[in-house]
Amino acid sequence: MRRSRAYQALFLDETGRPTRNGEIVLAHLRSICQPHKSSIVVSPVTGAADPMRTGEREGMRAVWNVIQGYLALDEAELRTLKEDHKEREDEYA
Repeated sequence: MRRSRAYQALFLDETGRPTRNGEIVLAHLRSICQPHKSSIVVSPVTGAADPMRTGEREGMRAVWNVIQGYLALDEAELRTLKEDHKEREDEYA
């Protein structure tokens, strides 16, 4: 329970919505961890699954899943965060 509250304090405000900084970090982690894509990476040379790259991708997805488990945000909220973050990036570009 303590760990869950610690994650929530890092990313969420008192209403349970991501803070501005939380939005930025979550959007960045989502783009790096790519939880919406398959972890399997196929080698362009051999055409077979690349076990090292696949393991790396699965590890990134696992980290994302742990964070999401503590925050309990649904996928629709996360897509909105990504879109909102992108719009804000464009505003300041």
